[in-house]
Amino acid sequence: MKVMFTPNKGEEFVAQLSLQDQERAALLVSVHDRYYALQAVCAVFKFIEISFSTIYAHHTLSIKYHAVEGSMMIDTDTARNLELVDSISRQKAHSLFGLLNSTLTPQGSRLLRTSLLSPLTSQSAIEARLDAVANLVQSDEHYNSIHNAIKGVQKIDMDKLIVRLAAIDKSGEISSGVGLESIAVKTAYERLGQLLDLQKVIKNLPVVAHAASETQARLLRIIGELVLDPRITEIRQVIERHLNDTSIGPKRGSVGALSTVTARVYAVKAEANPLLDVARASYKENVHDIFDLGKAVAEKYELPIELVYQQENGGSFVFCLSRTPIDASGWQWPKEWVDKVQKKKKWVFSTLELKKLNGRMREMLYETLTISATIVHEVFTQVVSRISALYKASEAIALLDVLLCFAKRALDGGYVRPEFTGTLAIKSGRHPMLETIQAAGRTVANDVYASDSSRFQIIQGPFLKPSFLACRIGLLSVMASCGSFVPAGYASFKLGLQTLGASFNNRRRFTDSMMLC
Repeated sequence: MKVMFTPNKGEEFVAQLSLQDQERAALLVSVHDRYYALQAVCAVFKFIEISFSTIYAHHTLSIKYHAVEGSMMIDTDTARNLELVDSISRQKAHSLFGLLNSTLTPQGSRLLRTSLLSPLTSQSAIEARLDAVANLVQSDEHYNSIHNAIKGVQKIDMDKLIVRLAAIDKSGEISSGVGLESIAVKTAYERLGQLLDLQKVIKNLPVVAHAASETQARLLRIIGELVLDPRITEIRQVIERHLNDTSIGPKRGSVGALSTVTARVYAVKAEANPLLDVARASYKENVHDIFDLGKAVAEKYELPIELVYQQENGGSFVFCLSRTPIDASGWQWPKEWVDKVQKKKKWVFSTLELKKLNGRMREMLYETLTISATIVHEVFTQVVSRISALYKASEAIALLDVLLCFAKRALDGGYVRPEFTGTLAIKSGRHPMLETIQAAGRTVANDVYASDSSRFQIIQGPFLKPSFLACRIGLLSVMASCGSFVPAGYASFKLGLQTLGASFNNRRRFTDSMMLC
């Protein structure tokens, strides 16, 4: 097990896999003497290699080292007591993350969660976010244009897509198959799906860039520049030159499975190889023959027999029939119906004729993918060489998504922009989650003040639970440090490096405290 935690090997992984960009030199210097961090890096990549037979191409991963400086330290007990990401009631809407999370993209949701657990401590970075949120709050036009632009990229997780592009299946070095199970064909099939997803995302990036660049906030304009990187334009041109604008369509159910395969069959442009049209025509004709056979069988036996496409064993069609019309009448199975399997309330079966047509269809699919493999490898190589631009674009869209959800919450809740003056002063501060749970008008707002001359206060009384006020101060401080507006009439905060909370229960007597330092 010790070989899994080797710092020298961890540093080697960082040097081999990190992107060759302007931040690479600083990264290598920063991690050189980080003994435990490098041990963890080694363990992670060794685990991925051994457990999933996956390695990554050199210089294709965005590896970053985040020092403690620059982010607020929040221990796990404080995060739990403040209900930052999980609520005690187990209801998502009752946590701060659930309240703020109206993100449209998966990477935006992950960034929001990370931001709440480690808020910023740099005032310039916080003010940049607040400027962007203020611009979105004040301009309905900018808010709506960015919201509609992000909708075009919301269905695909860019972070996971980029990592899949960088991953290499190591099991291909050990085993090899034939036909559709051959490594070259399986790789071409997977890479085509990834490139089609990337094509859909990149096609919408100019819209996102234009919407962000039209605003007055400097941070939003920077996001627009990152999304419209010249290398992304080069990737789009490479994909457009070799691949058709083919939509994969729905990915669920039998129809989705067939449309996914069909999209890959017609993905590569025919100009790349004249034999592609021949193979595709044969594949299309064979699929039509299968549907004609399904229609003929249903008419012959006068039963609601359906054709269902299954991706198992290289992809094939089977007949599907509800059990109700058969079981009720004691109907006898025809001898030509084979491979009968009961699945829930349906019977799944096949015929020798359908099996023959399935075999021919798989042969044509194999032929098409074999011809496409060379072009797919060429496109993939050019995309991976510019993969660092995709990481930047994904991070920019995630941040834009988070800023948009901050603006939405500010508009819905009537929040105000916080200030950072070195003094804690909150007027009419409200608990962000409680005011959405209680009926309108029932939430009581409170004022809070603390400065260098008045920083220690004792709160007591039978009608006010101190923990409630302490949690409110902590939550508003975290929200402000993330760059979000806060529920108050006025709010001023002092930049904190740590948020510590404690709660002790001794014979039903509670003592709660919150310390911002």
